[in-house]
Amino acid sequence: MATLWQKLSGSINFYIREVWDKKLLKSNEELLKDYLSYLDDREGNFEYLDKATFEYIKLDPEEVERIKKAFIERIEKKKLKHSKEIERLKIEEQEKRNKPLATIIQFPKNKSLK
Repeated sequence: MATLWQKLSGSINFYIREVWDKKLLKSNEELLKDYLSYLDDREGNFEYLDKATFEYIKLDPEEVERIKKAFIERIEKKKLKHSKEIERLKIEEQEKRNKPLATIIQFPKNKSLK
């Protein structure tokens, strides 16, 4: 049977595997906050849902800190591995921001209609 850390580590890896495209442009802290929202029980405590037993396991502060550290390390590694893709996405985003929303058409004034 897997230990709690093995389950948590697998959960981190599963989440990071789904981080693609524009999500890669988010900061590491934003991605961590999104991930931790899955573990938050809305009362300020962190819980992990064991998929084998369907029971919630309360996480102590040391485990949460270990999760944060591992998550940041792994997301940094992924961003480094896909740095060319991230750079391409940044360029695309910049081009979208610089592109006008619509083309303005100016019509000459017709002097004969006066």
